[in-house]
Amino acid sequence: MPPPEPEGGQSPADVLADAALALGGRGARAARDAVARGRDALASVLALPPGIRPAPGAPPFNDRAWTEQAPWALLRRLHAEGERTLRSLSDSPRLPAHRRPLARFLAQAVADATAPTNFLLTNPAALRDAWHTRGASLARGARHFAQDVRTRQGRPARMPPGSFRIGADLAATPGRVVHRNELLELLQYSPRTPRVHEVPLLLVPPWVNKYYIYDLAPGRSLVEWAVRQGFTVFCISARDHSSSTLDVDLEQFFTDGVLPALDVVLRTCAVRRVGLVGACSGGLFATALADWLAQTGTAEAASLTLLATALTLPEPFDRPHAFWEGEMRLLVELLSRDRRCIDGRKLALAFDLVRSEAQLWEPLTTGWLRGERPRAFDLTAWNDDNLDVPRKLFLDYFKVLAHGFDGSGRLRIAGRDLHPGHVTADTFALAAQIDHIVPWETAYRSTLLLRGDRTFRLVPSGHMGTVVSPPRPRTRHLASAHMPATAAQWRETAVPVEGSWWQGWTDWLAERSGGQVPSRTPRQRPGLAHDRAPGLYALHGWPDQLVQPTDDETPHSDSG
Repeated sequence: MPPPEPEGGQSPADVLADAALALGGRGARAARDAVARGRDALASVLALPPGIRPAPGAPPFNDRAWTEQAPWALLRRLHAEGERTLRSLSDSPRLPAHRRPLARFLAQAVADATAPTNFLLTNPAALRDAWHTRGASLARGARHFAQDVRTRQGRPARMPPGSFRIGADLAATPGRVVHRNELLELLQYSPRTPRVHEVPLLLVPPWVNKYYIYDLAPGRSLVEWAVRQGFTVFCISARDHSSSTLDVDLEQFFTDGVLPALDVVLRTCAVRRVGLVGACSGGLFATALADWLAQTGTAEAASLTLLATALTLPEPFDRPHAFWEGEMRLLVELLSRDRRCIDGRKLALAFDLVRSEAQLWEPLTTGWLRGERPRAFDLTAWNDDNLDVPRKLFLDYFKVLAHGFDGSGRLRIAGRDLHPGHVTADTFALAAQIDHIVPWETAYRSTLLLRGDRTFRLVPSGHMGTVVSPPRPRTRHLASAHMPATAAQWRETAVPVEGSWWQGWTDWLAERSGGQVPSRTPRQRPGLAHDRAPGLYALHGWPDQLVQPTDDETPHSDSG
């Protein structure tokens, strides 16, 4: 008879204790099996006849030495056996189902960290580089290490420093700041067509990074694309919180930040309808805003777009009691700079650990062991441009996911209960097949909470890569005309669609954005200094030599 499942308040120590108990039975057998597999691996590798090689390995084992030279092949096989043993322990039936994801995460983190490629003496490519360059690669790697310790708190850089200039290579779409308070700025972008759709768009970014995930490099900017398709685009730009704003909670950020920005959008365009767009954590605010508008009657959400957004916890954390209160408290302590602030860099490191092989160890081996910096990438630059987050806001967000937007609870703001089940606006939802933050199945379940007409698309990318999808040859995504009860059923009905989701999205938006009106040029507001896009708050943390504000307004041109 299996032991009873423990209550939902276990700490990480409890999880590790359960795993240790498993070592007494299943764990011991797993260890014996690992030894046997290691013995078999040794025999098979040493007995490899010439010309017969294992299949090439995926990164980090993509160097030919790992398959063509017996000692390296043996080391690789032994590491794989160790990884398999860790996974078998993390899947122990003694662990409750809602604890196993944490155990799997810890097991994978250990396996990634102990890969032989992460160490100079067990990395054949790094040793070969050192030999061929007579040590020059090691000298470069030492300089990279010192620079990363000095400027990045020891996190390996994922591209050469100074690769991009904000306002020129990133966040370069022309526009103005039309509203600013101590929590955020509101940007309005300059039109590119003589006439625009009547209904404006308000973009709400994730509040743990800067806004320009919507406005990456020219040609890869969602803002640029929407403006060229004849939409009036506004975007919220949150500030890096200072001592005066570190006590802000979710309700205050909504009422003192998001709502005043929405009011400016409505007054500027003289409309009572707005299209709302939210990405990741910004999707929660966009959804709450849609319900707020419906309840207050001040305006109407003409459409709702959710990009890689979770409005509920991933399975198996689908019961409030299963939410890790103990783990959440520990996580907050680890991520906090002090009692009021979540450190943006620590939070970014936590996200990196979810995909540590690609996000941490590959840049380490490339930059420190081989003396080469990875190539520059605009999405990486944005991902590294973090914001500090008020601790109360951070905790409130996860409490909403655990107890508010899923089940019987509600998000209560200014005396109103907000819930996605109240939202009747048509929704366009997008998710990523290889999302390590918001699994696409969770994004699909979240979409089902909404009541309006729903469109769901699935793209072959990672988390925030969902936002970046410029039209190009051979671009495809998945779509379905149905919204069945489960993600698995949706996947069975989905079919490939040629083209970028951007194209389908702006066509979908156009049907919900009213008629054509004369274009709206953003005007300078009295008292707003540094009002050219990307604004003042986005420049925080950038050295002066990498800042280039956008030019003055440019004449209208065809959308192209």
